[in-house]
Amino acid sequence: QGFEDELAVGSFGQRSEEFQFGRRVDNWAAYLAGRWYDSDGWRQFSPDRLRQIYADIGARTDKASLDISFSGADNALYGAGTTPEQSLAVNRELDFTTPQVNDNQLAFLALNGSYNATDTLSFQANAYIRKFHQTVVNGNITTYAACSAGNGLLCQPDGVTPLVSTAGGSIPDLSNGGTLPIGENDSEDIHATTVGGTLQATYTGDVIGHENHFVLGGSVDHSYVGFASAAEPGIVNGSLQ
Repeated sequence: QGFEDELAVGSFGQRSEEFQFGRRVDNWAAYLAGRWYDSDGWRQFSPDRLRQIYADIGARTDKASLDISFSGADNALYGAGTTPEQSLAVNRELDFTTPQVNDNQLAFLALNGSYNATDTLSFQANAYIRKFHQTVVNGNITTYAACSAGNGLLCQPDGVTPLVSTAGGSIPDLSNGGTLPIGENDSEDIHATTVGGTLQATYTGDVIGHENHFVLGGSVDHSYVGFASAAEPGIVNGSLQ
């Protein structure tokens, strides 16, 4: 038991801290650990941010034990994609498309317990809830183009099917008839929640004069996942061309 902490710095704006703490008092014990990390990245628009934590508290007696633990994270990773050789020849820090963001959050709570009813009969149980949220945003080139009918609207690549906004309306031709370069931000959003638990009984007494190890248990798990995606067209900033 005790406390430990470590700080570090490095190239490209890297800085981090990791710590852990543990304490035991009689039949109780607690543990806490965490980490944070930041980096500016060696390419343009590529910083990273990590926030992670784990905590556990438990109690023990001759017959029973109980543990409650929590894991949490809030991480943002700006992973630059592949870049043409022509761009790298100019400057290896250049980025081809941006943003490239992967944002993740996690919250995971778990409860574990056991009870020794006799020397040969024991029970074990656990329950948990896990929530995960991920957002991905990618800046890309686009195949959307001005509608061939010349109606001032933006169309699918076929030039005939107009794009429709989330409100159900038409989208004006941002490219001004193809004279302005346009791109799009593609995004995905995932929400996942899982809950569950298990219950188990273990019997190790002799049966008809023979050694025995009998286990009976069951588990229940339920998950809900929500997914959404979107594309947002826009004009490419002239300074980025």
